[in-house]
Parts: sequence; C-alpha cells; structure tokens
Amino acid sequence: MKSGSFNGRSLFRTWSVLLLLAVSTACQKPKSEISIWLPLSGSYQASGEAYRHGFLQWQKAHPQSSLDWKIQDVDGLIQNFPILHELEDSTLVVGPWLLSPCQSLQAFCRNAALPFWGLGAYPNQSENFFPAAALWRPRLSSPVLLARKGRRDLGLLRAFTVSDLQSPESLANSQSFAAEFTALGGMVEDALYYRSGQRDFQEIVESVNRWRPGLVYIPGQARDVADLLEQAYPGWQGTWLLGQVDWLGPELLEMPETARPDGCQAWLTAPMVLQWNSGVKKAASSDPGQVPVLPLERLAWEAAGMIAAAVASDSGPMEYLDRYHQASEASGLKGDPPFFGEPKLLHLSCSSQGWKLRP
Repeated sequence: MKSGSFNGRSLFRTWSVLLLLAVSTACQKPKSEISIWLPLSGSYQASGEAYRHGFLQWQKAHPQSSLDWKIQDVDGLIQNFPILHELEDSTLVVGPWLLSPCQSLQAFCRNAALPFWGLGAYPNQSENFFPAAALWRPRLSSPVLLARKGRRDLGLLRAFTVSDLQSPESLANSQSFAAEFTALGGMVEDALYYRSGQRDFQEIVESVNRWRPGLVYIPGQARDVADLLEQAYPGWQGTWLLGQVDWLGPELLEMPETARPDGCQAWLTAPMVLQWNSGVKKAASSDPGQVPVLPLERLAWEAAGMIAAAVASDSGPMEYLDRYHQASEASGLKGDPPFFGEPKLLHLSCSSQGWKLRP
C-alpha cells in the first residue's frame, strides 16, 4: 500500500514536471529568422566583417531576443541564385549596401513576397532604389557633400580622384564627386585607378606628387587606403584628402608607428556623429554589453535594434519600417537612431602618435 502510494505521488510529480515543461515551451516566443547578407569576402570584406561583428555584439547583449541572425556571405550570390530559395522561411531579409547583389535580393524578395530591407543607399539613387525603408537614405550623397567641402569651404580648384576599378560603388562615387566639383567651378584634372588588394601604389603617388592638385578624393576601403597612404607620405603633406567612413577600419587605425602618414589631413563623411578618438581599437567593443565604438559596427548595432522593433510590431516589419522612415523624413530626417540624417563630416589628422578626430 505504501509502495503504491509512493509510486502514485512519483507519477504525479513526473506528470507535473512534464506539464510545466510543455507549458513553458509553448509560451516561449518562436525565433524569427533574420537573413542578413554581407560582403564577407572580396573587396569589401573588412566592412562586411565590421557589420557582422556589430550584429553579433547586439545579439550577445540581448540574449532574450527572439531574433535568430543568419549572416551569410553575399559574394557569388548572383552566380548561385538558387540559394535564395532558402530565404522563404525568413521573417525579414536584410540586404547589403552593394548595388548588384542588393538588386538581386530585392528582385527575388519582391517576387517571393518576402519583406526586404536594404542597409544603405546607392549614390544618386537614394530616392528610388529602395521601394521601402532603407537604413541610411540621405538626400545629399557623400560624394556631393565632400565636393562642396573641398570647393566651397577649403577653396580648392584642382582635384584628383582615386577609384577602385573592381568596385562599382567606388567608381560611381568618384563620378558623383567629379560632377559636383566641376559644377562648382573646380576641375578634376585626372582620374586614377587601382584594383582592390593592390599593394604597389607608386604610380598613383608619383602622379599626385608631380601635379600637386591640392585635393585627392579616395572612395576606398581601409585596407587599400592604408597601403596607399603609407607609400604617399611624407610626399603628400599639404594635400587634402577626402573619403568616407569605410576608411576607419583596423588596417588604418592600427597602422604601426613607422607606417603612419604623418601630416595627413582628411575629411570623411559618416552617417552619424561619432564619439571617436585616437587609440580606439577593435577590441574596444569586445564587451558583450558595450555599444560598439567603431562606426560600421555601431551602424550594425543600431540596425539590429531597428530590426528587433520592426519584427516585434503588430503591423509587421515592413509597415513599421516604412512608417518610421516617412516620419523621419517629415521631421527633417532627424529620427532616432541618428543616421537617418544627412551625412556628417569628420575632420581627421594623423601624426606619429596616431589618428585624431579634430574639431
């Protein structure tokens, strides 16, 4: 009798535990798969890795989030188009800022009725490239802003452009810069080119040294820019450089002292005001609870927060993002997070002590 009573109580406890587990499992919010496509190889690998790190940092800092990041390399996407059918279970597809793969993703998502969000806007197409909200869609493109800085504020009349032949974005940025600089009465005297991964920049360096244009616009990535500037200085002292936030990778920021372009003065565009100073290392954002400091990681962190809010909304992710973007535009593109605003200008200088953000 006692044995039977004991077995009954044990059975009751067992069923109670199983019931609680079942209820707990049923109450758990299902994971929402977010398919993120980034350039994790090729010319834009450094930028893609920075974005990936920012997304993963946000995930570590929000362990209770229902978002399941699926981050994939966009390289070869067009050649391997069938892999796109793996996206059909995604709650949201997030595309890169690169033109060709972003167009492919957008077209597929439109046909498959999948919500798609672009991480950026292609120069001069910001008003019509993305049908829905884009993370950063300024009215004034970075090349135009930099051309105005060089011509109006710095008062320079002669400029060179240095572009990556393997990057449609770099070439398009240089064309936009040249068109605006010329329209303002300046002259782009030469367009110089290199290929991503190139290590010998002496031909470009010597051309600038020979003609002394006063201004060089370089829409390139941190790895290539670091190699170019190491070879260009001290010969380029007195020449203003213009570029974009893609410069600010570890290849440039963590150059050894003997390789630093002492005397370099540059203006860069960034999609937000950065709290950044000399000595910032990639390891600065290694703490899972810390908001990343490096600009591209910070962009991904902020994007992750926007995605989380959009997925959690009752209206659905795309309607939420569309409404938010429309409200930001109506208020003068001053939404929160701040990178809905116009690009910001950063004045950087370099000495043997490292890079500094100047007033």
